Amino acid sequence: MGVRVRLRVKLGDRAVELIALVSSGAESPIPLLVLTKEIGRELGIYPPRNADTYEAKHASRNYTSAVFVCRDLAEIELVNGEEVLTRVRAYVGVDPTLDESIVTDALIDELGIVVIKYRDGLWRHSRDPSNKVRTSAAVRTQY
Repeated sequence: MGVRVRLRVKLGDRAVELIALVSSGAESPIPLLVLTKEIGRELGIYPPRNADTYEAKHASRNYTSAVFVCRDLAEIELVNGEEVLTRVRAYVGVDPTLDESIVTDALIDELGIVVIKYRDGLWRHSRDPSNKVRTSAAVRTQY
């Protein structure tokens, strides 16, 4: 199942709400949300214009792909319904090979996401009481 969370991303005058996979295996030295090309288009960052290109190694798929990281910081909110659990400024990038957006390890920490059980999709926020357990955001077709 995996842990998926609902995020609201604002970049310039554009905003989008999406569900992203929390992936501790997606390592990055900076807080980074890696988007699908469709969501990148909605935010106006794909095709890339104001971006740096990095190579991403996909260990589970045994290949590499280009990730276009926008040079401007985005505002990223971890949301639960209308409640904003955390608001951070972080980088967003686009990997055109993805079919699901991914929260990298550094952004997981910044957002305060604490995974309890990946397989069951259980997590809590770092400010939640220790007995509070949240479930993964419902997956709906994302493009």
